[in-house]
Amino acid sequence: MTRLALALLVSAIMVASPPSYATDGDLDPTFGSGGTVSHPNFRGFSVLSVGDDALLIGGGGTGFALARLDADGALDPTFGSGGIVTTNDDEVAILDLVAQPDGKILAIGEAEHASGFGRQFRVLRYHPDGTLDLAYGTGGKATGTFATSVIANSGALQPDGALLVAGFVVNSAGVTYDMALARFAADGALDPTFGTAGETVVDFPDLGMAATDVVLAGDGGFFVVGYAARPLASGYDTDYIVVRHHADGTIDASFGDEGRVLTSFQSEYPYELPSAALLDPDGKLVVAGTSGPYFGVARYHPDGTLDATFGSGGLVHLHHFPVVDEAIVARQPDGKLLLAGTGYPVPEGVFEPTVFAVTRLQPDGRVDASFAPCPQVSTHVGADARVTDLLVRADGTFVVLGRRDPASGFAVARYGTPSMPSCQSAEPGRSALKIRNAADPGRALLKWRWKGEPVAVADFGDPTGATGYTFCVLDQGTGTPRSRVGSPMMRFGWSARSNGWAFKTKADNDFPFRAAKLVASPAGKGKVKILAKGEYLYPYLPLAAPVVARMVRDNGSACWEATFSAAVQSTAEQFSATSD
Repeated sequence: MTRLALALLVSAIMVASPPSYATDGDLDPTFGSGGTVSHPNFRGFSVLSVGDDALLIGGGGTGFALARLDADGALDPTFGSGGIVTTNDDEVAILDLVAQPDGKILAIGEAEHASGFGRQFRVLRYHPDGTLDLAYGTGGKATGTFATSVIANSGALQPDGALLVAGFVVNSAGVTYDMALARFAADGALDPTFGTAGETVVDFPDLGMAATDVVLAGDGGFFVVGYAARPLASGYDTDYIVVRHHADGTIDASFGDEGRVLTSFQSEYPYELPSAALLDPDGKLVVAGTSGPYFGVARYHPDGTLDATFGSGGLVHLHHFPVVDEAIVARQPDGKLLLAGTGYPVPEGVFEPTVFAVTRLQPDGRVDASFAPCPQVSTHVGADARVTDLLVRADGTFVVLGRRDPASGFAVARYGTPSMPSCQSAEPGRSALKIRNAADPGRALLKWRWKGEPVAVADFGDPTGATGYTFCVLDQGTGTPRSRVGSPMMRFGWSARSNGWAFKTKADNDFPFRAAKLVASPAGKGKVKILAKGEYLYPYLPLAAPVVARMVRDNGSACWEATFSAAVQSTAEQFSATSD
């Protein structure tokens, strides 16, 4: 059985009977209903910021579709028909949106292939009001000429107005793939100076490959990011691949190994799938995706070597934050990196609707503890939604877009940027933390005891109903807090007590929590106790003081924490301390 890391740091936390607050990872209550908007019109795949704080959503399923949302999340009645524009001749769906400097919008996606089998690249250009720009291509539409079926994933606008489109071609056998690239001139015609008549296929004979993103380099060249697959005895092994191209579409052999770089995070997980990339101001390339069930982020120097100043040897693998699929990356104005993916709401939630899972990294790859008290958030959007895009706005706030499955539709969440709140601290000397990392994973152990100011039963919420909790441990090992262990606690196994709640479960589940007690007391003797153990605890030791342990109520209305500035013991095998 795969050893699953002590996992998903989700929500926001606060004190008993707290004032209202918001952190960088908090939903913006001025947008939609409590920060989220859902529409049943079409599946959404790409989001742009346009006009005066408006959002443009691109997607479809039975045609190209656009929706424009006002600053408050409502459909803009001046755009198309009630805020929606659809184009459906043989178009399938918009997969990416690119804004031109003049405000026109390039919509990148697919149409039915002229052969009657599969798909073809299709680009439409719209005026800001949603009408087609008939001067582009043929009647506002540009179409690829690949002989076989191709799937589009991403586009990038070059300074001369030409558009690069990246995706993959399905070979005739239908089981292997090659990267497919096309360049459309500013008028929508295929550029004859690029590849062969405007198109090129990247085929390394030893690999099957698909492009998921394309990023411009500063010298006129560009990077194509995707996954490379090799057959195994059962299934395939996939790794990150980056290929660098010259401006004419030829491969830049000076990059990596003859133009390509392959990256694997852990051999434990055969499926590693990058989704998105961006270029740092200094020319370094950041690639984000999933490595097994976790976020995986890599940063490369311009020559293709991994940047050792980022994460661990150029790689960040977030064992404490499992995601289902997708991992979109975006940079905020201060250089921090946002990651958004599709996650489970609780450890045992594989049969529950998925959620938007978001975290943030410092520029050097450390988890940013200022993002939320436990520095990741999980957002329910009212439907089973899978993340498809992430947008950072000019003020640093950000938007996450998802497609809704199985019903057609899209969901949007917008997050704000106020300051970090304080949590309810334990009374001095009245909290203890013990962590054991044994050679036998089954003997790994974590115990946490918190005692503090008065706590009311209502502050705990109702864990048998809608209330969930997250527990996390942060250390200050390199100057700023970073996550070391953390996980949402179970939703099953809770029972009511006269003064709080208790939780207990058997040892045969796939997550570490075994028992918990939440005890309310108006006399200043409120208690929180947590016990976790077993092979799925997977603690990161040693810890570097000061160490902070927190329990989070996942709707942001309560938090309990303890700080440990001096450890009794802190080694790779054990940590124990009493709170300040």
